[in-house]
Amino acid sequence: MRLHLELRCAEKQATGMPSDAAEAAARRQFGNLTQLCEVSREAWGWTLLDKLKQDIRYGVRTLAINPVFTAAGVLSLALGIGANIRRPVFILVRPRPQALRFGVY
Repeated sequence: MRLHLELRCAEKQATGMPSDAAEAAARRQFGNLTQLCEVSREAWGWTLLDKLKQDIRYGVRTLAINPVFTAAGVLSLALGIGANIRRPVFILVRPRPQALRFGVY
């Protein structure tokens, strides 16, 4: 982006404009440099991975602040997931009355 801005500034100076005025006019014509850098970065397609990395780092930092809350959350998730995985096994192993009646089981 800096190269494009410098090229526009050089074009303005080539027309006889003073360097300070040429730089100001080039910046006005070029637009918001930060926004253009963000748009260019999004065009490369790596923003999803960058945002995911930022979210993971933020989550780890937030959970590290309060370890008791983290332990309680992990324990409740582990118990809930374990109970939901274990329950269908009991349902599948138990013989069904219709199967016993027909002698299939």
